[in-house]
Amino acid sequence: MNTTDQCVEYHWIAGVWRDAYREAGQGPGLTYPVGVPFFGVRAPWPLFRIDHVFYRGKLEVSRAWTGVLPGSDHRYVMAELVRPCR
Repeated sequence: MNTTDQCVEYHWIAGVWRDAYREAGQGPGLTYPVGVPFFGVRAPWPLFRIDHVFYRGKLEVSRAWTGVLPGSDHRYVMAELVRPCR
């Protein structure tokens, strides 16, 4: 998606879908930039969360986390989604 939760596009989607990391992640979940200069400055850690896992329906998120993929300038976001037995 490459947008933060401060952008209108995020709010369009979040009005219908749920953000897994916002609901079950630990910490800020920052994903960008990783290992590349951002406006000429190389930050020692990511500055923004622009990657998301959205879901809806009868699913629930049990946990969400970020990780590093070698060669990528983003951290990835993973979420464990479950369908409750009810």
